[in-house]
Amino acid sequence: MDYLDPLAEVRVAPREDVRRRVESKVRRLKQIAQAHYIYGRYDMVLEVLAKDREDLSNLIDSLHKVEGVLEAETFIVREVVKDRPLDPIIRVLK
Repeated sequence: MDYLDPLAEVRVAPREDVRRRVESKVRRLKQIAQAHYIYGRYDMVLEVLAKDREDLSNLIDSLHKVEGVLEAETFIVREVVKDRPLDPIIRVLK
């Protein structure tokens, strides 16, 4: 089964009411697996699983409709170099 698992980075207006609106929308969107506030140029990073490009496009469009969302940029993985998410956990437990 083909699907897309991009990351989306989102810039949000620096107001508490906007943050609450964005958080509420993110919680309801079924394509979003994880959402994190981050430091840097963007305010949030979203881990997404979309059925196809149209599903991803609809997701981004719905985020842009939230008042206070300033920008969203999507990163689609071109090639996996390493996929061993347990390596750091195993290292810490040793």
